[in-house]
Amino acid sequence: MCRVHNKIGCLNTLQLELVRNNIDDFNSINELIDFQKNFHTTEQKIISDHNKLIQDEKAFLENELSELNTFIPQKTSELKNELQQKLTDLNQEIEDLPETNSRIIATVKDYWMNLMIHVEFWFVQLKFSFRIILLKHSTKKLIRKKNKRFEYISTNFQDAVNSSSFIDFQKFELKKEVITKLNNTIYGAIGEQKVENILRGLSDDYTLINDFCYSFTTPIKIITTL
Repeated sequence: MCRVHNKIGCLNTLQLELVRNNIDDFNSINELIDFQKNFHTTEQKIISDHNKLIQDEKAFLENELSELNTFIPQKTSELKNELQQKLTDLNQEIEDLPETNSRIIATVKDYWMNLMIHVEFWFVQLKFSFRIILLKHSTKKLIRKKNKRFEYISTNFQDAVNSSSFIDFQKFELKKEVITKLNNTIYGAIGEQKVENILRGLSDDYTLINDFCYSFTTPIKIITTL
């Protein structure tokens, strides 16, 4: 069988151009040809994929907004119940304090414990009030943000799809442009590959060197005689 060296020239050109344009989706000539044949199908798939993506986002937002609107009263109620339980526990601690007696040290200690419990009683109410305010503020802010997006999708669905698919279409158009320009090179590679396949059938006495270039330091002089 004929000995073959180097990759065929057109394949090298294709590879260099694809790498130069950051296109790494293709692993064979057949994949490039399939891409050429299915430009319209690929465009429609991008549109279809992003239509579904925006529809799914809209449904998700609708469900999420419904949950958030019930979350505030539910969580507020839980915090109030938690606060009430904490206050009940503190009241019980106050009731469980020993009665004051005439001993000065014991009396000071009892008053100190009483004071600490009352301070905690006041602080707990303040802390829970702050948590409720913060909860309502952050949740309402989130609701406004998601509601704004939901309303935009509802009234400008196609614009949302176009915006979502913009980057994918940019990449597609770049690949389409580059591969269209490389059309002759693609079919040149197919032709070269067919020739190589035929030449491979030659005996071992033959050597095929693909994409061979040689430069001469001194130009070759062609002498003609009249």
